[in-house]
Amino acid sequence: QAEDKGTVLLLDEIDKADSELPNSLLEVLANNGFRKPWSTEEIKPNNSSRPLIIITTNEDRELPAAFVRRCLVLNIVPDDDFVIWIKQRARVHFSDSSDKNKRPVLSDKVLDKAAQKLKDDRQQVNVGDGGVKPGLAEYLDLLRGLQQLAPDDETAQLRWLERVYKFAYHKQAHVT
Repeated sequence: QAEDKGTVLLLDEIDKADSELPNSLLEVLANNGFRKPWSTEEIKPNNSSRPLIIITTNEDRELPAAFVRRCLVLNIVPDDDFVIWIKQRARVHFSDSSDKNKRPVLSDKVLDKAAQKLKDDRQQVNVGDGGVKPGLAEYLDLLRGLQQLAPDDETAQLRWLERVYKFAYHKQAHVT
């Protein structure tokens, strides 16, 4: 049964949530459970094992020190060769033509070209001016789009890449 294997809870991009959320989680982490919003029902694991809680942040906002002290922190930093590093992550989602599994197929040439454009765009963004550096999510979104626009057609994917990569990579923060 699934409950025998434990529970995983993903809180993605916690820095974008309400600023009170990290402090509110201190009780949840200490008590190994939480109360459903607008209810008295408590949610706790059925077995004695604690859930694995994975929390991600883009570091857009500093998290409270008391919260961070209760976490194990893993910073994911690209290797020196950014193109190889990001392509390795893409291969988890996309296979090459020699791999006959159920993942969509993208060639090394498409991955290389999209990765190089990502690397170039990241170097041009000035975060201080409100720019947002494109990253892995944008790279994977672009690759998914290319696969949908031209399934298993490298030549067409490369043509589409030139036409659409800016929509995936060029993001600006909007100030209101």
